[in-house]
Amino acid sequence: MSISYTIDADKNLVVITARGMVKDNDMATYRNELLESPQMSPGMRILTDFRSIQADQFTVDGVNRYIAIDLAHADKLQNTREAIVTDSDIGFGMARVYQSCTSSSGHVLHVFRQIEAAETWLFGNPEDEAAGA
Repeated sequence: MSISYTIDADKNLVVITARGMVKDNDMATYRNELLESPQMSPGMRILTDFRSIQADQFTVDGVNRYIAIDLAHADKLQNTREAIVTDSDIGFGMARVYQSCTSSSGHVLHVFRQIEAAETWLFGNPEDEAAGA
């Protein structure tokens, strides 16, 4: 599998990095492992870096599986902020589909093309978003 993650409980941060060919099963496997980890807890910030993947192997069925996994672990995703960074058009589109399907789950997610913008949003003040800043 070409996806790895680290959980830093002290920083309340999960960093996910994917490289190369990523398929639906890869995405489902890593997401299950992450959300079943005892180190994963509600309210964490997640930085997902998909800039180095070939997203053309990730399908709408894969997005639906990913959403189902999130729903099965909704307790771990409460008050979680996740920034997904991708530089491919296909990856960006798939991530936006995922974002639209998670908008009412208590899991706040945004999709970015640049890591700097993702980090600024992820580590910014959540009230700024609510205020429209």
